[in-house]
Amino acid sequence: MAYDAASIIDYEEPAIIRLADGRMVGMLRTHVNPSSDAKNMAMVVSDDGGFSWTLPKFTGLWGYPAEFVTLPDGRHVMVYGYRRPPYGVRGCVSDDGLTWDPANEFVIREGGVPRDNPRIDWDNPGVYQHIGYPSATALDDGSILCLYHEWDDDDRPLQYVVGTRFDLP
Repeated sequence: MAYDAASIIDYEEPAIIRLADGRMVGMLRTHVNPSSDAKNMAMVVSDDGGFSWTLPKFTGLWGYPAEFVTLPDGRHVMVYGYRRPPYGVRGCVSDDGLTWDPANEFVIREGGVPRDNPRIDWDNPGVYQHIGYPSATALDDGSILCLYHEWDDDDRPLQYVVGTRFDLP
C-alpha cells in the first residue's frame, strides 16, 4: 500500500475501509528510521479496488494501530491506540472517510498502563506500553462498542481485554 525506497519511513498495520462510492481508504501506522519513532498516521486511497494506492499523506493524528467503523448515518469512525502519556484509546470521526481532522479527535479511554507499580516507569513503561489494538462496531441502537487491551495495576501486571460503549453526537 505504501513503500519508502529509502527505508526512512516504515508503513505498517493498515486499517482499510471501503467508502460508499467504492473507493478504499487505508490508514497506516508509521515509524521513522533509524530511531523507530512513531509518527502521525498516513493515509492512502485506492479507486481501483486496492490494485493501486495514492502516495501516503500524513494526517494530523498520532496513534496506532487503527480500525474503522462506518456508522448508519454514513459517517466513519477511526479508533486507535494511544501509546504515550496519558495512554489509552482515542477515536476520530469523519464525514467522508477522506478528511481526518484532529479537531474531531476524542478520548475513548485514558490509561491502561500500570500507574501504581514502583517497578514500572509510567513515562517509559517498556512492554507495558503495548496497549490498544482496538476493534469497533456500530450497534443497533446507534452506539459504538470498542474493544481493546490494556494492563492492570497488580504487582505482576496482567493484560486483559476491556470494552467501552459510547455515543457520538
